[in-house]
Amino acid sequence: MLPARQADAPDRRAAAPGAGERLQRFTWWPAAALALGTLPFITRRVGTPDYWWHTLTGQLIVHGHQLVRSDLYTYTVAGTPWTDHEYGSQVIFYALTRGGGLLAVSVFWALVVFVGFLLVLERIRFAGGAEPVIAGASLILGAAAGFFMWSAAPQMFDFMFIALELLIIERFLAGHLRALWFMPLVMLVWANLHGGFLVGILILAVLFVALAVQWLLTGRGLRERLLLARTALATAGCIVASFITPWGPSLFIYVWRTLFSPEQPTFIAEWQSPDFHDIKLLGLLLMLIVVMVGYIFRRPRL
Repeated sequence: MLPARQADAPDRRAAAPGAGERLQRFTWWPAAALALGTLPFITRRVGTPDYWWHTLTGQLIVHGHQLVRSDLYTYTVAGTPWTDHEYGSQVIFYALTRGGGLLAVSVFWALVVFVGFLLVLERIRFAGGAEPVIAGASLILGAAAGFFMWSAAPQMFDFMFIALELLIIERFLAGHLRALWFMPLVMLVWANLHGGFLVGILILAVLFVALAVQWLLTGRGLRERLLLARTALATAGCIVASFITPWGPSLFIYVWRTLFSPEQPTFIAEWQSPDFHDIKLLGLLLMLIVVMVGYIFRRPRL
């Protein structure tokens, strides 16, 4: 009688060709063409007030050859120590403005969001089971749902990197065990562009807990233990990588306080409850309706 590890191997090999054939049969050109339909929703003119202080801060960093470490813009607390978690994005703002003006800024951030949607599309394709046209149409619906949020802003990097992280996790769980080793490199770049990197670490923490529960409920199998160990190592690597910023571990404290501050939701429009009387939120309302109706006809696979 074969050991458990050897006995399980033929089943995995038998399942792989079916999944490969299913992916090969997919014709994804219609989905890629429909993905272009997101561009009218995500390409926005530069009109947010934040653009100006982001660009000015980037200019001060470039010409001063040092980071801005104290508040320069709030007259009531001028000189207060400031953890500029977006310094990398601000340098990009200044470089784009100097090189191509507002048009370059608008196009760049639209491309960041578009890459995020392409990563979402690739995750749908990899998972299988969806029609290309439906997948492409869902991207357009998603772009319309986020119409009120898309802008020339550093948090657009969060959307792109979260989409990349979820794709990496999808491949990792499907058996591409080396995929998760890319996450520390992703986290290194992400942490130097925007404080939203903490969400990426929280996603890995959720993955670790889910795999731990699975390991306990499935008889503590070898495969589950291997996934759990690699997730723990990748998460630790991401935490170490996120320390490699000018702010070090103190960046965690700043971002945590910002995310869970009771005052911040009062001043940040994106963090407030949606007002569906606003015409810009009709896309979000439509997406919620489509999702709920879809669940009636087909329950999601857990």
